[in-house]
This record gives sequence, structure tokens and C-alpha cells, in this order.
Amino acid sequence: MGQSVLHAVICTLFVDVLKHWAAEKGWVAAFAEHDVFFSWVPEHVKVRVSPDAFLVDALPEKLPSSFQTWLEGNLPPRVALEIVSDDWHKDYRDNPLKYDQLGCSELLIYDPEYDQHPRTKGRVAMQVYRRVEGRFELAYRGAGPVYSVELGAWLVQVGDHFLARRLRLARDAAGTDLVATASEAAVA
Repeated sequence: MGQSVLHAVICTLFVDVLKHWAAEKGWVAAFAEHDVFFSWVPEHVKVRVSPDAFLVDALPEKLPSSFQTWLEGNLPPRVALEIVSDDWHKDYRDNPLKYDQLGCSELLIYDPEYDQHPRTKGRVAMQVYRRVEGRFELAYRGAGPVYSVELGAWLVQVGDHFLARRLRLARDAAGTDLVATASEAAVA
């Protein structure tokens, strides 16, 4: 399914930051990308999700066309990002259950338009679900910043206007020490 330009820009930026962060942390086997299918029910391969961004700890020996987590080496994401779309109910209600079943360790849900719909109550900028003692639980819901245990960094929203909002990783809660993209690192 297609995505909006805002959605694509946020996704592309976050994947770039994830790759740079993984390299900085020395996670040499880690793989960060976007829009790849993960399925977890061998009898129903169409039961799947396609994270807007994700990080897995390692790739299988043969690069898969999709991650079928029952196959050796096809790991579920350590971290997955879902950027809220027009069907925000799906992103808020359905995705946490799917990522729980998948075996994801941490799910980040980012809603850059949370405050643009005055008749829509209950929307927030960020939600984080984490696996704690085997259970997938809502660990945070609010405006951020919020600490990602799996990434060891802060999730911060940058930009004031909803069309300029982006989700970034930072080394501090204030967001003053942002993790660079590849192009930002090259300039620095």
C-alpha cells in the first residue's frame, strides 16, 4: 500500500538514523531497513506486518524476500517503527497485537499528526510497547521524549509544524545531541 509523502520522509530519515546508530554502537550484524514483510504463522504466510522501519540483530545466511520467523535465522525485529497513517485506529489498536504475536521486542508508534484532528480524542505523539518478562506491554504513551531500551537512545520529536515533524534518536532526553544521518555525519 502506498504512503503519504510525510510518511515516506519520516520513514526514510529514521532508517538512515537507525543504520548510523547501529554502526556507532558496533552492532556489526544488525540490519535496519523499512517496508519488508515479517510473518510468524507458517500455515498462514499472509498473516504478516511490514514495519515502516525496523532493526533486526542479524540476517540469515541467505537474504530472504521476507522474514518468515519460523525459519532458521529469520529473526523478528528487535525494534519496529509504525508511523500512524490515515487509518489511525489500525495503528493504535491492531498493530501492538500483531507485533506481540510476531515476537518483536519493542514497538514504536509515532503519530506526527496527533494534534491535527480536533474531533479525534486520544491521539498522542508517541507510544512504546516493550516485551517485559514475556509480556508485550504499553510502556509509554505521550508527547515524548521517551527512552528506547532496545536502542539505548531517546526518541525525540523535532520540528514544530506537523509537516516538518520528524522522529529522531538522541543521546539525551532534551534532544540536543541527535544521532546523525549519514549525510549529517559526512558534513560534520
